[in-house]
Amino acid sequence: MNTKKPDTLQIMQWMIATTAIMRVLEEKNETITYGELAKAIGMTPDGWKAYHRGQITRLLNSLAAVERKFTVTTPLPYKRIVNAATRKPGAGMYTHNKIINIAAA
Repeated sequence: MNTKKPDTLQIMQWMIATTAIMRVLEEKNETITYGELAKAIGMTPDGWKAYHRGQITRLLNSLAAVERKFTVTTPLPYKRIVNAATRKPGAGMYTHNKIINIAAA
């Protein structure tokens, strides 16, 4: 599998793993860095590369989009994923992306 362009199944597996990790972090009141998350979900088998930051961002944005689309009752605790240098969540963790419903267009 090309690590720069994962297939749909791999992306979905990363989303499921990320969801589980965030839930456990919330229960334990702990945080994880973007790099640690990438490693934990199996995104970085050959080590961290610059493009992984973009993949993690797109993965988290996709999870947020799913939450908004399906109006979940318990939102994911995105604040548990932090910047390694600041130990604070990134600014993007508090913004929302629009979902375009292609079927309605």
